[in-house]
Amino acid sequence: MSTTAGTPDALPTLEVDVAVVGSGAAGLAAALTAASRGLRVAVFEKGSRLGGTTAWCSGWMWIPGSKVEPVSPDDPASARRYLEAELGPKVFAAQQDKIDAFLTEGPAMVEFFSKHFRDTLVFEREDRTPDFHTHPDQRMRGRMVRVKAFDACELGGELERLREPLPEFSVMGLAIEAGADLDAFVTSTGPLKALRTGRLGQWAAAVGLVLKRLFENWADQLLHGRGMRLVNGHALVARLVAAAARLEQGAGGAPGAAGFKRLGLFTDHAVVSLRRGAARVDGLLVHTPQGDREVQVRERVILACGGFPHDMARIHALFPQVLTYTGHHSAAPPENTGDGLRLAEAVGGQVGPTFDAPAALVPVSVRRRADDSQAVYPHFIDRSKPGTLAVLRNGRRFCNEAAAYHDIVRSWLANSPQGEPLQAWLVCDYLFLLRFGLGMVKPLSVLPVCSLASGYLKFGWTLEGLAHRCGINAVALREEVMRHNADAARERDANFARGDSAYDRSQGDPLARGNPCLGPLRGPPYFAVRLHAGSLGTLAGLQTDAQARVLEASGKPIAGLYACGNDMAAVMGGKYPTNGVTLASAMTFGHIAAR
Repeated sequence: MSTTAGTPDALPTLEVDVAVVGSGAAGLAAALTAASRGLRVAVFEKGSRLGGTTAWCSGWMWIPGSKVEPVSPDDPASARRYLEAELGPKVFAAQQDKIDAFLTEGPAMVEFFSKHFRDTLVFEREDRTPDFHTHPDQRMRGRMVRVKAFDACELGGELERLREPLPEFSVMGLAIEAGADLDAFVTSTGPLKALRTGRLGQWAAAVGLVLKRLFENWADQLLHGRGMRLVNGHALVARLVAAAARLEQGAGGAPGAAGFKRLGLFTDHAVVSLRRGAARVDGLLVHTPQGDREVQVRERVILACGGFPHDMARIHALFPQVLTYTGHHSAAPPENTGDGLRLAEAVGGQVGPTFDAPAALVPVSVRRRADDSQAVYPHFIDRSKPGTLAVLRNGRRFCNEAAAYHDIVRSWLANSPQGEPLQAWLVCDYLFLLRFGLGMVKPLSVLPVCSLASGYLKFGWTLEGLAHRCGINAVALREEVMRHNADAARERDANFARGDSAYDRSQGDPLARGNPCLGPLRGPPYFAVRLHAGSLGTLAGLQTDAQARVLEASGKPIAGLYACGNDMAAVMGGKYPTNGVTLASAMTFGHIAAR
């Protein structure tokens, strides 16, 4: 792996077989696949760190039929029927070739990486999350895979080139792995709940795991100055980079050397244009720290730049008006500004809207960090726990708070008047705040002074006082809380069926008996954070075929040009059938594009 050699006066032309633009899971999967074919591959990342959006995600991939141990038999036809029901006949028919490729090649991708990089790309099955929606072909477990946690010591100097995970999802510098570890942290803060429900053994086991993780992290901080157990999407990126380093070493190159043999990873290298020759796309121009450099590409260019979540002009053109009225907040890295789309358009590629949502939508809250950057926090954890509710400015609930994140924002959009600012609040009491936290306010925050002082966290001794500080209709808010508490006593949400589905329950309180998603707001003081409509990444993108080839307006493939990840128009056509489908598609079509 390498940095560019040369001088500001004369940078020699770089010759490669395959050029990959972007270093998230899609780009790295494409690079490894191509390099495994014996091709010379260069990955260009315009940021200073590798990993893209993948480094900030859960790392879960929805891949029905994979042979990851322990094997959970899955009928491919069942997964296909589930997607057909989720997407609807129109979208499914339009995307059928891509969906068939995804269902066929997803398991093949996992098998390929497990075989060729068995020491680094180690997959495991994640059995705690069912498919999003109730359907005869919904699976409660077995379709989700991820890579195992990774020891950062194995990366050596390459560790410094990885994008760090979001600090807002860590505890004392410890990144928490989604799944069993996260459940343990949630469980550990509820000794009284464990006593009431007769689950002290479960609580004690959770506390043991939490103390183990904290001690390991403390030891790493002492020895290495940072945590060394990498998890979630950060672990996936680390394993992909480690595989690239070993591949390069096996080819006779050395990580960090200027002259790479098989696979070079270039950071701070922004691709500014593509060259389309008489036969195909055969080159590109890269802006490097040493100056501009031409790259001659013998076989193909693969675009994997992460879509356009921070390209406000394109967002306003493709997103619903009600979503852009108050601005769009994305949890994706700021470097994802639509470069891949613009590069392809300049040589004849076409960007089109999706059949449904243009992005993977999620409710977020925002605040300023100490360095004045903006932290965007996706609300995955708190909203589904018992003792909170989400309301609009009119004081009324608008959704099942435990539902899939994409569905919540869709419901929010549907219930908000066109042209009015999107405003919603997540409300809880003090006991909830202590047990589960709220947004970026961590659990066990006895007195969250900084969050209150910054205005991120709102406070009221009464519901009316909280409503006044948030601009919520006070009468309606009190009525809604009383109705919610009555539903919690009956363990049945009469209006939105919160906690009824298998997915809802998987996101609830691990210590609960009965409905794990419903609980009353017991009394003052009360707290709230403002919710914004945000995204995890965009779904609209370049029109491609099932082989990931970028298409012209005529529908003809542009020879030598491929797209994957969020640069490629989403396989599911803007629908969001389940968790992990975006990352699974990225890895699968990155693999396809390079093959």
